[in-house]
Amino acid sequence: MSRAVLQTIRRRRLYVGLVLTWVPLAILMIASPTTSVGFYTRVSPWTYLLHQAPMLLTYLRESFWPRHLVLDYGVPEPITLTDVWLPLLAIAAIGVLVIVLLARRPHVGFLGAWCFITLSPTSSFVPIATEVGAERRMYLPLAGLVVLVVLCAYRALTARVGPRQQIVGLAAAVIVCLALAVGTMQRNGEYQTNLSIMKVTVERRPHPRSYQMLANAYFEAGQREEALRYLRLAKADPTSGFMLGIELVSGGQVKPGVEELERFLALAPSHPRAADAHQALGQVYLGTGQLDQASAHLREAVRLEPRRGAAHGLLGRVLVQQGRIAEALGELQTSVDLQPGDLETLRLLGIVQGQSGRLEAAVKTFRRAIELYPKSSRDHYLLGRALAAMGQIAAAVPYFAQAVVLDPQNAEARADLQRAERDATAAGGVRRYER
Repeated sequence: MSRAVLQTIRRRRLYVGLVLTWVPLAILMIASPTTSVGFYTRVSPWTYLLHQAPMLLTYLRESFWPRHLVLDYGVPEPITLTDVWLPLLAIAAIGVLVIVLLARRPHVGFLGAWCFITLSPTSSFVPIATEVGAERRMYLPLAGLVVLVVLCAYRALTARVGPRQQIVGLAAAVIVCLALAVGTMQRNGEYQTNLSIMKVTVERRPHPRSYQMLANAYFEAGQREEALRYLRLAKADPTSGFMLGIELVSGGQVKPGVEELERFLALAPSHPRAADAHQALGQVYLGTGQLDQASAHLREAVRLEPRRGAAHGLLGRVLVQQGRIAEALGELQTSVDLQPGDLETLRLLGIVQGQSGRLEAAVKTFRRAIELYPKSSRDHYLLGRALAAMGQIAAAVPYFAQAVVLDPQNAEARADLQRAERDATAAGGVRRYER
């Protein structure tokens, strides 16, 4: 029995301990299943495993000749054994070779085993639904290959060969280094801009997410039409459908935008952006006066995300137009609690409170608005109106006056100020306000 094997046996407690460190991770994955990693994803372990054979060969090729690198390989798609039998056979042969080397040349076999073991968490049968492969997964396993290449180069340099062989070996090493340097320069050129790297990704590995990423790059570059073209190509990805719908709506193409958002929700009702889509549709339908549709979408948005203040505010506006004041007040209050800085919703809440006879609440709301935005002429005026409606004419005068100071063009505030000053003076409650 070799010395390396004996040392391994002696250190079995260390290796067992290292293996046991995976147990807590397994428990956490089982106890808290996710939609992106593990056995609860939409990708089966078998499908993911089949994909890894060609990916491992890609990693191996790129480790020695890093050309045609790809930023995003996409997500695992349905695949059969007949599609990848040759890569599987090649990986199996490499695996057998590593086992043989472990038994006969442990130092070399260890380097191969290192690559397989460090790749196994991401490149085996545990599905990662968000990406079928990624070149960054080779960062740690690459250490084994680097050591192997260095050892081979050292053995070649120290071997007893003639001068001619040494010159040939040196020339080959120089050529390889120059070729790799040129490749590095070319790759750096691809990374010049976000747009350039995404164009290369789409050329080499076209899939819905790469189209979406290229569309984002075109948006950043101000090329909206090109961005929309790639979003349409990426419609198989629900997120791209959502983005396309939002962009069409924001660009004034409301009807096709609404169709895309409705399609997105039909395909992916539980998508993380579903609440955003419901809110966007609710806002569009509110703007077109389709209140029932707006209410349905906004209610769904707040059901999915109860702390979505903007959706509560929009729903409050819909309910006001529907005449459902009590419900509207609740939604508007929730919105301003969640978004204290939303002046428009805060103001609408005060107006609705005043119109429904809740004047004291309206006064508090408008005071809150003025505290947040002291230079708001409109809110000074509305607070004056609320105080005047409560019969506190003298108290309303300073707010009418400040509304005029902040906005001299506010004819309503000027007229109410004159009226309030006249009424208060007649009642003996206030002198004419000096402006």
